[in-house]
Amino acid sequence: MKRLIEIAFVLFFVHTAEEAMFRFWETDFLSLWASNLTNIQPIWVYWMGQIVLFTFLFLLLLIPRIRDSAWTRALLGIILLFEFEHPLVAFQSQHYEPGLYSGIVLSLCGLVYWKKLFQSFNSN
Repeated sequence: MKRLIEIAFVLFFVHTAEEAMFRFWETDFLSLWASNLTNIQPIWVYWMGQIVLFTFLFLLLLIPRIRDSAWTRALLGIILLFEFEHPLVAFQSQHYEPGLYSGIVLSLCGLVYWKKLFQSFNSN
């Protein structure tokens, strides 16, 4: 599982770069919603979310007790599958969505992650 978390960590860096290059915060529903709710510009809401995400990923990598928790494993799996939003939005709108390509790879990583997670639960 640690190897998959390491792979996801690298993929999230690539994903963040793809989103930043194409200014994802300008079209992201969550960034825009939170921006309206808090009166903080969408770009700052987006980057605060990325800081929280990478802090979570660092903790998973560095602290085995956190990594071995069923709750944090499930949370990472949900985050990975949530990236399937990018291909869905692109399919619906019929145009490129920022984060599309790396979102597809992260979603596939999420499917593999959940498969391994269920296998580890079944073996215990």
